Amino acid sequence: MKNVMKRLAGLLMVLSVALFAGCSDSSDRANEAPQTAKTYTVSGKISIGNAVPANVAKSIASASEGASSNARTATTSFDLETTTYEKSKTNWVAEAISVDDDNNSDNDIYIYGEIDPVEMTYSFKLPQGTWTLKLALEGEYREGVGGTLIYNEFEKTVGSSNVSEDVVLFPRYSINKNGALSLPITDVTTDHKIKTVTCALVNWTERNADDEALIKDSLETAIANLKKPKLFSSSGTVTIVQNDVPAGSYEATFTFKDESGNTLYVCKENITVFSGWTTDTWLGAGAHLQLVDGETNFVITDDLIYDVEIVPDTNMVLYDVEVTARDSLGAVEAATYTYYLRDSEENTPIFETENLGGRPFCFDNDGNVYFLDSFIIKSPRTGFPSTGVDCNVGGNSCSGIMIDQATNIMYGWQPGGTMFKLYEYSTLISSNGASLGLDITDLDNVEACWDANINVDGKQLRVSETSPLCVINNGIVYAYCYYNYDSSDIYIAELNLSTKKAKATSLTLPSSSGQVTDMLYQDGAVYMLYRDVSDTSSRGALIRYDVKFGGIKVLGLTDNKLEKEDFTNVKLGVYYNNSPVLTPKKNSDDDAESIPIVFAGNRSWTSSSVNYTLKDFIKTLRMPAPLSETPDLTVNEFFGPVKFIAIKPKRLVIADDGIAFYTDNDLLKYKNVNRIVTVDLESFSIIEASLVNVFFNGDDSDVKPVVPIPDTGSTETQDVALRAGRDVMLPAQEENTTLYYKNSINDTVDLSDVVFGIPCGD
Repeated sequence: MKNVMKRLAGLLMVLSVALFAGCSDSSDRANEAPQTAKTYTVSGKISIGNAVPANVAKSIASASEGASSNARTATTSFDLETTTYEKSKTNWVAEAISVDDDNNSDNDIYIYGEIDPVEMTYSFKLPQGTWTLKLALEGEYREGVGGTLIYNEFEKTVGSSNVSEDVVLFPRYSINKNGALSLPITDVTTDHKIKTVTCALVNWTERNADDEALIKDSLETAIANLKKPKLFSSSGTVTIVQNDVPAGSYEATFTFKDESGNTLYVCKENITVFSGWTTDTWLGAGAHLQLVDGETNFVITDDLIYDVEIVPDTNMVLYDVEVTARDSLGAVEAATYTYYLRDSEENTPIFETENLGGRPFCFDNDGNVYFLDSFIIKSPRTGFPSTGVDCNVGGNSCSGIMIDQATNIMYGWQPGGTMFKLYEYSTLISSNGASLGLDITDLDNVEACWDANINVDGKQLRVSETSPLCVINNGIVYAYCYYNYDSSDIYIAELNLSTKKAKATSLTLPSSSGQVTDMLYQDGAVYMLYRDVSDTSSRGALIRYDVKFGGIKVLGLTDNKLEKEDFTNVKLGVYYNNSPVLTPKKNSDDDAESIPIVFAGNRSWTSSSVNYTLKDFIKTLRMPAPLSETPDLTVNEFFGPVKFIAIKPKRLVIADDGIAFYTDNDLLKYKNVNRIVTVDLESFSIIEASLVNVFFNGDDSDVKPVVPIPDTGSTETQDVALRAGRDVMLPAQEENTTLYYKNSINDTVDLSDVVFGIPCGD
C-alpha cells in the first residue's frame, strides 16, 4: 500500500506541478532555481483514478487549457451546486520545493513544471538534489473559508539521470463530510448475458487512528452494501449507487456474472471519493472504458467476457479403514484402506477400491472420477474398461493425472527435478477409455519451456518429486514449486501450453513446519491446502491464489487459543516404549500396586538450556478448539486439511484430518478428528464442518511425545523428571530411596529413554 500511495503522491505532485505551472503567476515566489544549473527531467503519467465526480473531471480539463510554463495564476474555477460547497471556487496548486539546509524558508527554491492535458503527462526540469513535490486542489466551501480537496506530496531525489514515475491524485480525507457513488455501467453483449455486478471495495487512504474510528461505521456499511449483487436492467444497464462513502481513494474490483452465477468478467479500477461530491464520471481508456465524443463509458462487450467455466457437481471420495492388526494396547499395526465414491457419508458406496492409496484422483466436467492404479487409469464410469487404460506408452508413464475443465481433456504428468513431463490424453475421456489419444506434448517442447522460462531472480524452479502438485485450466498449468530443494523458498509456477511461456509468483506459507497437501483450480483461482500436524500442533489453512490479479488470501488458520488459559491442574503422562511408566517399587519383590506416573504442578525441566514448566508447554500447543474435556470439533478453522474430495459449483469440499487435545480428569490427551469442511467461494468462508466416521489420513493412536525431554540426552535430567512425577504419587520422604521402574507392559525402564507424552483417548 505504501508503494501505491507513493505512486499516488508522485502523480499528484506531477499533476499539481503541471497544472500549477499553467495556473499561477511566478512573481509572488521569492526564489526560482538558478538558470545555469544542469537539470534533469522528472516526468510520468498522471491520473486521479478512473472514477471521479463530474465537476472534478471538468475542473481538470479546464485547468489544463492554455497551460504555460510561466503563468501561475489560477486559470479556472467552477461552481459546485451542493449543500456543502455553494458557489465553490477551486484552483490547482502545484510546486516542487528544494528546502534550504538551514531550514530558512527565505532560501527555499520553487520550480514549476508542465502538463500535457491531452496525454495527461507531466514534466519537471530539476537540478540535482532532494525535492518535495506537492499537489493540491483548493477551494472555498463558504465565502472566505476554504480547504484542500485533493493533496499529496512526496520526496524525489534527482541524481545524474532523468526520472520517470507515474502519479495518482487522491482526495484529502480530512474534510469532515462523506461523498457518494453513482457509477453507470452498460452491457452490450449479445442477449445481454450479464445479470449482476458486485463491487469489492478496498481502502487505499491512510488515516490516523482517530479519523479511522470516525469513519469506521460508514466505511464498513459502504463496503458491505457494495458487495451485494446489483441487477442489470433488461436493456443492459446498471448504476452502482452508494451514499455516505468516506472521502478517499479506493481500489474497486468489479465482478460480472450471468444468471447461473458464472463469472463472465472481472476488472479493477481506482475510485476517488470527494467530501460532499458524488463520484459519477469515468475517466481514461481501456478494455472496458470507451471514449466516445469526449466522454468515457464503462461498457462490457462480447470480446471481454470469459468462456463459462464448467464446474460439475460431483460425489465425494471418502476414505475408510479396516484394521487388520493391533498391538497389546490397541494401537494400529496394520490396516487396509478402502476408498468410496459416495453422495454422502451415510450412503452405500457406488464404487470402492483398495488400490488407490495416496495416488491422485480427478473429476471430468460431467462429474466422473478417474484415478491411477500403478500406471493404469481407472474409473467407475459406466462403460469404461474394467481393466482400465494403460498410460505407460513407449516408456512414458505418469505419476499423476489432472483434467482441464475448460476442454475436458486429461493430462498425465511426471516431475523430475527441473524437468516436468506432460502428456496429453486427448481422447481418453471423449472415447470413454476406448483410446488414450496420447499426444506426448513431449519434453522437447514442454520441458525446454519449463527449464528456460521459469526463473525468478535467476532461480531455476523445481517441482517436488516426492509430493508433486499441479493443476490445469484452459491450457495453463499451475504447479507448486520451490527453488533448489529449499522448502522455504516456494513459488506458484504458471506454464502456458500454447505460448510455451511461463512465469512464477512467490508464495509464503503460514509456517515452515507445515506443507501443501493438495491443489485445485476453480472460478479463476488456484486453491491449496496447507497442513501443519505434529505431536504438538494440529491446524491448517486454505490458501487462495487469484490467477488474474495475483492476490493471495488465507482462510481457517488458527491462532494460539491456549496462550491465555490457566492450566494449573493439567497433568502429563510419563512413557517408556510408548507405554505408561508406573509408580516405582522399592525392590524387585515389592508387590505394592503400581499406577501410571503423572507430571503436574509448577515443577520445571530443562532442555537445551531452556527451562520449561508444564504451563509453558501447554501454551505451545496449536489447535482450533480451546482445551477442555469436550472441545468444539465443529469450529470454522482447520485441524489438518489433506484433500479436495469433491467438486461443487461455488463450493470447495475438503477432507480435514487432525487431532484435538483435551483433558480427561485433568490428564492431557488427544483424539482423532476427521471432518468434511465446506467452503463458500463467494464469501470465502467456512459454512459447514461435520465429523465423519472415516480416516482421511489414517488412524493415529500413538503416544505424542513431549519433545523437550528426549532432546536432552541426559540421564540426570530424565531422573529429575521422573522424581518430579513420582512426587505426585508418593510421600516426599522417600525421595532418596533406590527405586525400580517398570512400564505397563513390564519393561524395565531405561531412564535415558523416558518421555513425557500425550496419549490417544480414542
